[in-house]
Amino acid sequence: MEAKAHPQQGFRAILGLLRLTKSYGDERVDAACARALVLNALSYRNVESILKNNLDRHAGLAKTPEPQPIAHPARWAIGRAWKATRSFTGGCPPSCASSPLPRTTAPTGAS
Repeated sequence: MEAKAHPQQGFRAILGLLRLTKSYGDERVDAACARALVLNALSYRNVESILKNNLDRHAGLAKTPEPQPIAHPARWAIGRAWKATRSFTGGCPPSCASSPLPRTTAPTGAS
């Protein structure tokens, strides 16, 4: 009811849920409401849809576990691992050591 702009809107939703108990029974409406809470589907239409599609009778929906964050290596570790795979020095791979082009060195002060 707190999510509604006016309290009367919340009362009408509650009256609608109570009206569903006449057609579907107390136990089914309770099960549908519990399923709607797990799914965070908090409207009359969602509960009605759960009942119409007999989803309240399915035990297949357990509370899903919280997703675990993906552990990414730190950015500096990626750079360090990349540099470790390079077995050359001086900024030139071994294939260019025999190249006719002159080798250049890194400017002083560059890191």
